[in-house]
Amino acid sequence: MSKKTLLLVLSLPLALVSFASAQGAGMGVTKQCPLTPQTIGVQFQCTYSISNLTANTITGVTVTNKYPCNNPPTCTGAQSFVITPCATTLQPSGSVGDSCSGQLNETATDCSVGTLVDFLTASGTANGNAVGGGTTGQVDVVACTPTPTNTPTRTPTFTATNTATNTPTNTPTNTPVNTATNTPTNTPTSTPTRTPTNTPTNTATNTPTATNTPAQVQAVVPTLSFPMLGLLAAALVGAALWLMKRH
Repeated sequence: MSKKTLLLVLSLPLALVSFASAQGAGMGVTKQCPLTPQTIGVQFQCTYSISNLTANTITGVTVTNKYPCNNPPTCTGAQSFVITPCATTLQPSGSVGDSCSGQLNETATDCSVGTLVDFLTASGTANGNAVGGGTTGQVDVVACTPTPTNTPTRTPTFTATNTATNTPTNTPTNTPVNTATNTPTNTPTSTPTRTPTNTPTNTATNTPTATNTPAQVQAVVPTLSFPMLGLLAAALVGAALWLMKRH
């Protein structure tokens, strides 16, 4: 048994006496939970009993369960659950109906605590005075399952090594041979072409003139008028210019 558990067991009676004194020590409370360890998240049942320890009738009975409770009766940080009482009225001690029993449900929420401790209280009024009582209960909790760890295992592997060898290889190569080819080249030549031109020429015509001169015949000399001479000169100049442009 650990020191923490031993200290809790020794302090519980003192806590219950202190709580009973505060309430008037008028009610007895007991509780029983399963003896087998419980798994977190799975609901289990406990039974309880309350009794009247006074000579007066107790009315307005209420039952409250607090867990997990590490410091009863204060139960700092515990959740409080109101339980439907097995009876709301208890007859005077020693009379029929001075006690009753009931059940309550609990669920463990922490697998690391080892033991779930709770604190059940009952209270009421007797002859105008508040009375009550309380008790602790506990149940073992199944320990957490350790998380498996994956340990990598190194397996030696054999890797084949390929060693490259240099083997000279004679590869014939084709060397192109340049063959000179004679390709005829057509070179255009410019051949001057002389185009004959028609140059109008004024030809003087002899027009015989009949004369009745029986004694003497005179020779006829052709003559050109000034306009005709001008046209002839212009034609010759044009022909000369054209020939000069051709050459």
